[in-house]
Amino acid sequence: MSRKRAVLYNAFEYAVELEEFDQNPMDKVKWTPPKLAEEVDWRVVIGPRQMRECLTAATYVGKRRRGRRLRALYACLYYAALRPAEAVALCRDDCHLPESGWGRLVLTKSLPETNSRWTGSGTTHEKRGLKLRRVNEVRTVPILPVLMEILREHIEEFGTAADGRIFQTERGGIDGLRRRLGRDPDSGLHP
Repeated sequence: MSRKRAVLYNAFEYAVELEEFDQNPMDKVKWTPPKLAEEVDWRVVIGPRQMRECLTAATYVGKRRRGRRLRALYACLYYAALRPAEAVALCRDDCHLPESGWGRLVLTKSLPETNSRWTGSGTTHEKRGLKLRRVNEVRTVPILPVLMEILREHIEEFGTAADGRIFQTERGGIDGLRRRLGRDPDSGLHP
């Protein structure tokens, strides 16, 4: 809400510069954002047992059991709390998967999906830095052994894309991968 208010305020400021308004009408509006709950309501968060069941169920979804490709992606979202654009950009070299103990992911970029008209490359994904971080800043995420095992299985079964990305479509691409995160009616996976 604060971001949208700031955009509106700046639009009115521009109108004042163009002398469409004498003053910014937003200056007369007194508003403070409502306080948000700072604690997570654990009654609505999926638990570990439910997540294991969902990851297993995902492997049986779609034509040619396409959900098998998404199991590790969903696991990264849950166990490592990655954003979808960060998970899609995850490369094999970014994964440190030791034989025992915890592993880590070193996040360096994201591949947010947008309309191809808005990207410089003409594709639906554009390489960017991490959200809300400085350019070239990295984020290291510790990962549980269960996620390391899922990632190892995924890499062994599907390999990596030509550019080293772990997650790819059946043809080795990226377009449509995010769509399958819950918006593709054919996938059978809906939020």
